[in-house]
Amino acid sequence: MKNYLLSIFTLILLLCILSGSMGKYLPSDSIEQVLSIPDSIYIDEQAIRFDIYLWRDFMPGPGLKETDLKIVVRIFMKNAGYLPVGLDADSVWVIYQDELWREELHTSTEQKLKTPRKTLEKMANGGPKWPPGAEVSIILKLIDHEGNTFKIKKEHLKIQQTF
Repeated sequence: MKNYLLSIFTLILLLCILSGSMGKYLPSDSIEQVLSIPDSIYIDEQAIRFDIYLWRDFMPGPGLKETDLKIVVRIFMKNAGYLPVGLDADSVWVIYQDELWREELHTSTEQKLKTPRKTLEKMANGGPKWPPGAEVSIILKLIDHEGNTFKIKKEHLKIQQTF
């Protein structure tokens, strides 16, 4: 009975993580299940890939300086072709040890989703103050023009730092 209840709790926790209905920082014993998300996906029979840069900014400057984790994601086709029209990156999950941070992605410049393009760049900021050099895993949520959602991951990424 105890194992049954633990399984139910883990399933509910996993669903909350994937739907984004819980807080930004989440100690979780179901992270291994989340990491079972594939590292490549196909949309319209084309392989979608992404690059990601994570960093904390320690560059000196006037006034108070935010050193929260920042992320830039660049989505592209494996064959260097055009992304499917309407494809968007909705949110990102960053997993460090037993903690998870989820954030919605935004653009730094206006990008038209209805025109052909070879890359899509999105960002997130305001993340946790995990240490530079820490190894994390990333899960990226994509949405196509019909509202279908896809998740893709990258593992063993290091948090960089700027001075």
